[in-house]
Amino acid sequence: MQIVSNPTLLPTVLVIFWVPDSYLNLKNIMEWITSPEAWIALFTLTALEIVLGIDNIIFISILVDRLADEQQKKARLIGLSLAMVMRILLLLSLSWVMKLDTTLFSVLNHDVSGRDLILVGGGLFLIWKSTQ
Repeated sequence: MQIVSNPTLLPTVLVIFWVPDSYLNLKNIMEWITSPEAWIALFTLTALEIVLGIDNIIFISILVDRLADEQQKKARLIGLSLAMVMRILLLLSLSWVMKLDTTLFSVLNHDVSGRDLILVGGGLFLIWKSTQ
C-alpha cells in the first residue's frame, strides 16, 4: 500500500487516501466516466429499476388492500422493505455472476464459463415464460 495524493480530484482540497499498488493509475479507474457504453448501461439499469419499483408498489398495494385497515400500513412497510432488500441482493448477486469468467469447458472453439451458462439458462427461461 502507498499513500497517494491527488489534488485533481478536488481542486481546492488535497486528497490523501490509501490505495493498493495496483490502483495507482487513476486514469484507468476513471475511464468509465467518459465511456458512452457505461452511461447507456447506467441509464438502462436506472430505467429498469424505476419500472420494477413501480410494479412492486402496484402489486403490494393490490395485496395490501385485501387486509384490514389496521394491518395495511404495517404490511405495506414490510412489503416495500422486503422488495428493496431483495432487489439489492439480486443486484449484488448479478455482480458476482459477472465475475464467473473461468472457463469450464469448450464447445466448437468457444470457451464456456459459469457466467455464460447462467446467462443462456436465464435467456431460455425468459423465452419459455414469454411463450406460455
